[in-house]
Amino acid sequence: NGNGRLQITDRDGKFLREFPVEGWKSQVFSEPYVVVDDAGTIWLTVPVEKQVRAYDQDGKQLATIQGGAGQPFDRPMGIGIHPGNGNLVLTDLEHRIVQVPRPPVR
Repeated sequence: NGNGRLQITDRDGKFLREFPVEGWKSQVFSEPYVVVDDAGTIWLTVPVEKQVRAYDQDGKQLATIQGGAGQPFDRPMGIGIHPGNGNLVLTDLEHRIVQVPRPPVR
């Protein structure tokens, strides 16, 4: 995460491409997590910014879910997709596990 980019490889580990991710910094409790949905949308955490973001395969940002005060999560530390309803499942630094509906992506 300290290099501020997401690298995409094929199943054999061959490098395909990369794109920058603003907010990925080398700090304590800033480790990013990534999950890809069935449509190929890349969902990733940006803990320092208290965000979950969606990107397409070329690195175009499609959506942002903001956490923090008054939101169901604070600093997202893990991410997955619920197999039943398709919601994002997040864990945060406060040890919460929450489901957040995926917003429509452009």
